[in-house]
Amino acid sequence: MPSALTQHPTPHRTPPDEACHVLPAFRMDTSQAGAAPRGPRSESASALEHVAPARWRPARRPPRRQAGFTLIEIIIVVLIIGIAAAIVVPQLSSGADFQATSAARMIATDIQYAQSLAIAQQRTVRVTFNPGADSYQLMYWDPITNTAMSPVQHPINKGDYAVSFKNLKDYAALDLSSAFGANNYVEFDAIGAPNGAGDVVMQAGAYSYTISVTAVTGKVTVQSCASLAARRAAEGG
Repeated sequence: MPSALTQHPTPHRTPPDEACHVLPAFRMDTSQAGAAPRGPRSESASALEHVAPARWRPARRPPRRQAGFTLIEIIIVVLIIGIAAAIVVPQLSSGADFQATSAARMIATDIQYAQSLAIAQQRTVRVTFNPGADSYQLMYWDPITNTAMSPVQHPINKGDYAVSFKNLKDYAALDLSSAFGANNYVEFDAIGAPNGAGDVVMQAGAYSYTISVTAVTGKVTVQSCASLAARRAAEGG
């Protein structure tokens, strides 16, 4: 009969710390089949896995657009140059030739301004001449009712756009002989096309010039009457 004091062997128990703290000797990379096991990773290798986030940079502002010139501003500049030339040239000499030349340039510039204004405003603009009074005026015109709507405002003096050579200094010898035949006007529609071709003939003493407006395009040219007559004679021959 076995003794009550017989002791049975006590099974060996692993301390709790040793059971929970197990470090693998090697780490297998399961992403690649058949790859050789790698050794323990160093601290530098682990640090490389954590890439620092990109530094914050403020958004770049889009480049500013360089301000340009509007069509109206360009037209006004061209008009000022034409008026300045018409005022300065007669003061250089009181001869009839200079009066006729500067007046022809002024009329051509105002006709071109009427065409440009019609395109910019998308309205019909008419230039009406009065050869007896040696004057002309720019008007907004209604092509449907064929009536005047309102005078065009002068961009410089802000008054009605009307020119009278009799009231201008140094233009006493100037005379408007004819303008666009019996109509005495030329008008431009919203695309800048004239109602037809025509001429404005003006003279001062023995000098005369013709301001011509071509059909369809409305191109304005200035020529002395002698050279114009020679050119037309050559074209007719």
